[in-house]
Amino acid sequence: MPSENSQPEADLLPFGAPQVDPVDASVRAKLTKASSGKQKIQRNPRALRPLWYSIPILVIVLSVAAYLIGLSLWSRSSLSHWKAQEYDIAQAGYEGQMAWTKIGIERWVAHYNRGTTLVRQGQTDEGVTELRTAFDLVPKATEVQPGRLEPFSYECRVRVNLAIGIEIQGDAQAAAGAYGNAATTYQEAEETVAPCQTASNSSQNQSDQNQSDDQNQSDNKDQSSNQNQSGDQQQSGNQSDNPADQNKERVEDKKQKAEEQSQEQGDQQKDQQQDQQKDQQDKGAKDQQTNPSPSPSPTQNPYEGETPGEKQRREELQHKNDQRNKDQRDKRDDRRSGNPNGAW
Repeated sequence: MPSENSQPEADLLPFGAPQVDPVDASVRAKLTKASSGKQKIQRNPRALRPLWYSIPILVIVLSVAAYLIGLSLWSRSSLSHWKAQEYDIAQAGYEGQMAWTKIGIERWVAHYNRGTTLVRQGQTDEGVTELRTAFDLVPKATEVQPGRLEPFSYECRVRVNLAIGIEIQGDAQAAAGAYGNAATTYQEAEETVAPCQTASNSSQNQSDQNQSDDQNQSDNKDQSSNQNQSGDQQQSGNQSDNPADQNKERVEDKKQKAEEQSQEQGDQQKDQQQDQQKDQQDKGAKDQQTNPSPSPSPTQNPYEGETPGEKQRREELQHKNDQRNKDQRDKRDDRRSGNPNGAW
């Protein structure tokens, strides 16, 4: 027997199925025509406006995402070449990344990577210049204690590599015999990496330095060597994962040796100068003894070879001239008015 319900069987649902509102027959007819292609649905243009407005934002977001993802993959590729000791390829990649990050984020990374690669290749001066640029651009680390930074921050990573490059420059100066300049360079490397030390190692190094200064003043070499050995054993027992600690200790040793060699070199130069001055003085005295300076010649007597008669006549003429000059002076004095004793 046919059902009196006007709804089609598709709208009949079994028990447990979700309840839906009954569909109007007119709406169902329109949807059936649209799905069959007989009637085209007219969309409201206002509904598409948010989509058109969001397209530029979507393009910008996709561009930024592609830039960041591509730069990250490029950096990983350069790093893989660096680990494979293909430094030329890695350097070319880092130089390209420098061009792409001039106006981007984390500009210091490309300078840091390129500077590290140059130092590894032996181009120390150029590498140190790049690392100094990275140090100026890197975000500053948080100061965990007065004068102490976060050891594993980005700034400390740059400081450690920069200190290594400066240390290599000091090694080159020490190898050339410029121990004074080498000591100054080591001091700069030490000051660069010092803020990244851990607090415990920093206090221990200061106490060890004070002990070594007291021992140098007392010139007790045996005790200083023994205490340095005990200090090395304590440090070996308390090794740290912080690379700044190891670098600073190494640079301190090099600086101390350079200062000692510079002092010895200065003493040797001073002794050489004194020897040269002494040799010059001895040579001058020897030359003076060999070639004595001539004595001044005596003044020639203008009346030499004069006969007694000529001498008597000359003395008479000289006496007459003196008497004549005296008479002339007396006449001038008589003409003056006032005190005859010569007071005006």
